[in-house]
Amino acid sequence: MRRRARTHDRQPSHPTTSHIPTLVAEVELTDWPRWRLPAGRHADERYTHARLLLRGDAEPGGLLGVDLPGVERAHVELSDVLATLEPPRPERRRREQQRVATYPARAQSVVIGTRERPDDVVRCTQAVLAAEGDAPVEVIVVDNGSTTTATPDAVAEAFGHDDRVTCLSTPIPGLSRARNLGLRRAQYDVTSFLSDDIVVDPLWRRAVARGFSRSHEVAGVTGVCPPLYLDNDVQRRFEGLIGSGWKPGFTPQVLSWSREPGTALPFSLALAHGSNMSFLTESMRSLDGFDERLGPGTPVYNGEDLEFVWRICTSGGRVAFEPAAIGWNAEDYDGRTMRSILWRYGIGLTASLMTQRKVAEFRTNLLRELPRLLPGLHRPSLETDRGDFGAKPTVSESATTAVARSLGPPAYLLASLRRWRNG
Repeated sequence: MRRRARTHDRQPSHPTTSHIPTLVAEVELTDWPRWRLPAGRHADERYTHARLLLRGDAEPGGLLGVDLPGVERAHVELSDVLATLEPPRPERRRREQQRVATYPARAQSVVIGTRERPDDVVRCTQAVLAAEGDAPVEVIVVDNGSTTTATPDAVAEAFGHDDRVTCLSTPIPGLSRARNLGLRRAQYDVTSFLSDDIVVDPLWRRAVARGFSRSHEVAGVTGVCPPLYLDNDVQRRFEGLIGSGWKPGFTPQVLSWSREPGTALPFSLALAHGSNMSFLTESMRSLDGFDERLGPGTPVYNGEDLEFVWRICTSGGRVAFEPAAIGWNAEDYDGRTMRSILWRYGIGLTASLMTQRKVAEFRTNLLRELPRLLPGLHRPSLETDRGDFGAKPTVSESATTAVARSLGPPAYLLASLRRWRNG
C-alpha cells in the first residue's frame, strides 16, 4: 500500500539535511512519478535528499521533501522512491482564468546587469531567449565596472548574429546605474530585470504577462527565485537562514502600500525579489528608475529592489506577485561566507527604509511597531524565527546581522554624499 506524500505551501523543514547536498527537481502531478530537472540544472553528485517543486497543469503548487537513503545515482532511485508514494493532493486555490502554459506573452525588454561573470550572463540570456512566447523579446546586457572585456566578448561569441541581444558597457560600477542604462535603451512596453545568475523557467514570460493582468493598477510583477542548487554549505545555509526562494508561497497577490494596515512594513520582504522583477517601462521611467544610491556596487550593497517597489506603491500603483514567474537562482556563492552575505543584506534593508522616511504613513507605522521589531534585529529573516531546514543563526551570524542593520542609515547617507560629489 502506498502512503500519500505530504505537500507544503512553503519550504518544508528538514533539520537533518542542512549540511548534505540536496537534489532540486520538479514533478508534474499529472505525470507522477516521473520527474525532471529544472532548466539549466544538472545532477552528477550523490544525493541523500531531494526537494521537489510540485506542478499541476504546469502551475506551481507545493513542495515535497523526499529522503533518498543510500542512493548513489539520484536520477534512478528518485523515481523508485516516488513510485512508492501516492501523488499528493494539490491544495485548493482560486482557479486561474487562464493557465500559465497558454497565457500569451507580452513584448518584453530584459535587462541583465553583470560584472565579470561572462558564463553566468550567457546562460541567463540563453534561458530568456528559450522561454515560451510569440511576442518580441530583447535582452540588454549591461556590463558595469569590469576591468576586462570578457563579458562583451562572451556575449558577442554566443549571440553575435542575434539582433535581439545587445551588450552595453559602463566603467562606473553600480547595479542600479546599470539597470537604469538598460531601461533607457528598452524599446518594449514591459522591462524586466534579472540577476545574471538567474535561469528563468520556460513559462516565465507567460507568467510575467499574466501577472500584469491581475489588476488594471498593476505597474510591476515580481516572481520567485528558488535555489537551483543546494549542493554546498553556503547555498544551504542561505536558504536555511533567509529562505527567500519559496518563502512567499504559491498564492498570487497584488501588493499595495496599505495591504496590511497597522504593520511596520507594507508586505513581506520576500515578495519584492530584485533578481526577478518586471515593470511597465513608461511607469518606471516616470519614477526615474532605480535609486542609484542603493544596490550592489554602492556602500549600501542592496535594497534597490525594495525601495522601487515601495515607491511604486506609494505613488498609487500596485505590484503583482506571480508565483509562476520562476527564476531559478544558480548562484554558487563561490568564495563568499554566510556572514558576508548577511552583512550586505542587513545594510541594504535598513538603508532602503531610509528612503521612506518622508512617507507619513510608513513613519507612523514603523514607530508603532519598533518595540516589536527591535528584539528581532539580529534575525536574518525579520518575518520568522528560523528559515528552511529548521536552521537557526549562530551567535556570530546574529551579531553580524544586528551590526549591519544598525549601519544601514549611515551607509545610505555616505552613498548620498558620494552621488552628490559625482554629480
